[in-house]
Amino acid sequence: MPKGVYQRTEKNKHTKEFKDELRQRMMGNTYRRGTKLSDEQKELISEKMKGNKHLLGHKHSEESKQKMSESHKNPSDETRWGNGKATRGKHLSEEIKRKISEAHKGFKHTEESKQKMSEIKKGKNHVFYGTHRPLETRIKIGKLQRGKLHHNWQGGLVTINKIIRKCINYKEWRSKIFKRDNYTCQICSKYGDKIHAHHIRSISSIIKHHKINTLRDALICKELWDINNGITLCRKCHKELHQNKYKVGDINVSEYIRN
Repeated sequence: MPKGVYQRTEKNKHTKEFKDELRQRMMGNTYRRGTKLSDEQKELISEKMKGNKHLLGHKHSEESKQKMSESHKNPSDETRWGNGKATRGKHLSEEIKRKISEAHKGFKHTEESKQKMSEIKKGKNHVFYGTHRPLETRIKIGKLQRGKLHHNWQGGLVTINKIIRKCINYKEWRSKIFKRDNYTCQICSKYGDKIHAHHIRSISSIIKHHKINTLRDALICKELWDINNGITLCRKCHKELHQNKYKVGDINVSEYIRN
């Protein structure tokens, strides 16, 4: 074909149906799934992509920039949940994990970058704002976070702890503590605020010490229901106590009680 400037005609443009079909084929790289590149091809691609040489000098038009911006601001559900199909279920080798780890070592975001990322993830700017995970996904996540599969699993201590806190004996113990302390925080002397009944020796420690495995074991444990092991605190003081600001834990807190 001789050199010159050729104007694209409507005849040469792809139809909307063809574009939709092509987009569907390319979702998750399904059109190349199952194919493998040779080591020579991988090396050639790697060399071409080093330093972004394949994009060197290339500039997007203002129209393209606007389209990409809009697609990122309001992605479709198909785009949100369709990403990652090509790598879903695959696992990185230990060598690749090590290389990725080494490449990220020492890298720190600037304060300006941190601020920008923070703003992008707030409210309506967040990519998932106003969307909900499918019910099937929520059920799967829930199953993966129960019992021994949970990252904070402590051998069943949390379960028996919750059972104890919901039983009638715990409610009676808490009422006795409030009544004895006249519904007043024993650290700041605040009255009428939301109050909590705090175990001086924590429930978890008592469960471990007495080897409590069932509610029946808990009901016959005298230390668990001893009102001398309880103290009334307001919500603020209770939070600060657990953050060790008062430097108290499973010890006597009588020195912090105001008479």
